Amino acid sequence: MLKQLFLLPAVVVMLAGLSACSGNEKGKEAAEEPKPPAPMQGITVALDCMDIGSGSDDFPQRQVSLRLGTTSTTLDTIAACQLIERQDYARYSIPAEAVAACGGWWAGSGDYFYAVIDKGDEIVVMRAMEDEANPAGRYNYEEVIRQKIQ
Repeated sequence: MLKQLFLLPAVVVMLAGLSACSGNEKGKEAAEEPKPPAPMQGITVALDCMDIGSGSDDFPQRQVSLRLGTTSTTLDTIAACQLIERQDYARYSIPAEAVAACGGWWAGSGDYFYAVIDKGDEIVVMRAMEDEANPAGRYNYEEVIRQKIQ
């Protein structure tokens, strides 16, 4: 009997430890992505990169487009382009509220784009053109296009 009394605290501590690791913690909710304002809900907003081959100088060419619903608007042609994941936004000085981002670095320079919702019914695309002469981590974004949602 005395032996069982000594084991009881060990079992209680072990069970408490297991319940803390169960993942069913109350009060904690999974981080959700912010929902777009009402006029934007249900409308796809994306920045697309499409490989269009190489130019006469053999530089790679990627077409960057803003896709808004079923409409696509070409923004520019750049050398390197890939989608930028949300967790990497800070690395490129992209605000957390951006709904899409893309860009890339090739042969000493880079082009980066992001899209944000402004005034609840407009999409604004910003662009930074960087090169090796710029201080690392300094992206100077400028507005490329502003498109009202209809």
